[in-house]
Amino acid sequence: MQEIIDGTLATTAKDPKELPAWYRRTGGREAYNMNVFWVNAYQETWNPQVKRFAEEWRNLSANREYVPTINEFRPPRIYLYNGLVLQQRLWRDPRLQDVMLRNLKGTVLTDPESGVERHVENIIGSQWAYEQTQDRNYAEIASDIAHSLSDVVPEMDFTLPKPPPYSIRGNEFYRLYLLPILVGATLGDQAGVPPNAVFRRDTFFSLNPAAKADKTAVGTAYVRPRREGDLNVFVRLSKTGEKPIALTVSDSAGRTVAKRELVGAKPTVVTAEGEGYELLAAHPAMANILLPGARPSETYKLEFEGFDPVTCALLLADAQIVHQARRGGTLGVHDLGGQYYAGARFFTQITEDVVTVRSKFPARSPYAIRDAGTWELLFRSTAGDTAEQRHQLGKGRLIAFIAAGDSPHSEKLISGVEPFFSATREDWFAP
Repeated sequence: MQEIIDGTLATTAKDPKELPAWYRRTGGREAYNMNVFWVNAYQETWNPQVKRFAEEWRNLSANREYVPTINEFRPPRIYLYNGLVLQQRLWRDPRLQDVMLRNLKGTVLTDPESGVERHVENIIGSQWAYEQTQDRNYAEIASDIAHSLSDVVPEMDFTLPKPPPYSIRGNEFYRLYLLPILVGATLGDQAGVPPNAVFRRDTFFSLNPAAKADKTAVGTAYVRPRREGDLNVFVRLSKTGEKPIALTVSDSAGRTVAKRELVGAKPTVVTAEGEGYELLAAHPAMANILLPGARPSETYKLEFEGFDPVTCALLLADAQIVHQARRGGTLGVHDLGGQYYAGARFFTQITEDVVTVRSKFPARSPYAIRDAGTWELLFRSTAGDTAEQRHQLGKGRLIAFIAAGDSPHSEKLISGVEPFFSATREDWFAP
């Protein structure tokens, strides 16, 4: 250990001009990982030179790598909060605290309406943020993500002659699963959050992944208001490119009540100082659709037309919302997990004695099935499972799927269930 610390000190103390460009206090992952190193090295040695370098990297993170105009750190954000929390617990730096709290609020507590993606890895900082703010939302979101992550960690069959293919690789074990699960589950338990409580509303549903590229694709969803009065439906699309997508809303009599064209824009590059990767600001296709004088007795049909097969939609409203797939058709989902995905949930009702699930990429998209009412675990993938799995779970039962990956990796052919899928248990209905 001392040899490693001494070698790192000797290299870091050199004139940066003597080093290759990439080693001159480079940004992103390399900078964030050094926060971890300097804190541990200082607590091992109490060396004042290590302390000076810890301060330098702390300042690089808070002042150079953080871009306040979009409230983001430069990517890749691997090891970001592993190091920042260690630095802050040791030094209690006011500037770093302000940056961390602002960024965590924007990337952990973010709402889908903001257009910002939730960063699953940043859950590692939620315990620290909760201690500073006493904001219960940190505990609820962290617990929610921890338990859904746990559901998509595949079981292992150690009796096999060869190790099965595993969907979690390398440092993903630590930074994407183990730490977020430990931090989120512990914080949730300390704050008294029920382990089966659902707080995220960020499941995107594929509009029609089986659509042919040379034909106009059509996807359908249904909205049933919970109360009388004007209803606002928030729509956000992912993976649209710059192609306009037509949305038509009609009532049960077939009358058009709203029309909108949705289009996203290319991400813009945000300039940050020093060596490192580009920082991109996303501009997803989003809209608020007003349905005047909506009634609970009415079911509204939303039809999307002209999208790519990989396009997914998120719908939010004070209403029950279901997305329709062809019976036995392909369904793909993902959630607002940024670069990584915390387990997207969707609900449906069983119609047959056997539910058959055929995964397009089984090794990339393990899944779990739970009873929607009791949250009893009914199935969880095992590493090496074949693409097709058959489940006898009881006709008429409302179930929840928790799926890893993003569309198209999460795509599944599901038969033996209603062709209507919702993001929450309370949202589900059959139009």
